[in-house]
Amino acid sequence: AYKHAPSQPIQVQVSGSPEQLEIVVHNSKTPGQHSPRLHSGKSGLQQLKDRFQELGGSININQQEDEFTLWLTLPLQK
Repeated sequence: AYKHAPSQPIQVQVSGSPEQLEIVVHNSKTPGQHSPRLHSGKSGLQQLKDRFQELGGSININQQEDEFTLWLTLPLQK
């Protein structure tokens, strides 16, 4: 979130149940604004998605022109 909109606030919500952990990350995007110090390998979200799927979780991504939301779920082991 910071890399693509460094001047925008980031909202993180963490909740869960005995069965799963849920994380929502949301921020507004500023078109054309990126942090110049951070390099992009252009595979970060895919790697995150792959890792969560390996652990039995899921990721849903919603990218609009002016906002970005990431929903993550991860089952909790007993």
